[in-house]
Amino acid sequence: MTTAPDIEGDFARAFIVSHKRRRVQELLASKKRRKDFLQSLYHFSDFDPQCVENLPPSSQTSEGILSWLRSKGAPDTCYVVSANASLDGRSMLLGDALDAVVGRVPGTVVSCVPGRLAFYEGEASGGRYILTRSRA
Repeated sequence: MTTAPDIEGDFARAFIVSHKRRRVQELLASKKRRKDFLQSLYHFSDFDPQCVENLPPSSQTSEGILSWLRSKGAPDTCYVVSANASLDGRSMLLGDALDAVVGRVPGTVVSCVPGRLAFYEGEASGGRYILTRSRA
């Protein structure tokens, strides 16, 4: 079973620009500083551009995003990292997580396949992305 620190570490290693990865991993692992990282998720700009896929406007719903993620191999469950305390650190059914997050809870990452596939819901207009990393 993959643990939360493993999922969060995989997220940072796969999707964060190289010069910020270590810092993000440290923040996520720190009980005192985790909140600092979570608050930065509202307007996060340190994703590796090679991993970011913009969603077409027609797919900007929870159903559209679920379909997009499923087409890329997303399983039924996911892990959520969020500025919203009621969602942060939870494993959830993917459809339920997307219903809770899309258009409602910015500052959230839904990890579908650790280090390979995730969804980001930001606060800014156009701040909704699929994050992908193929096997190296």
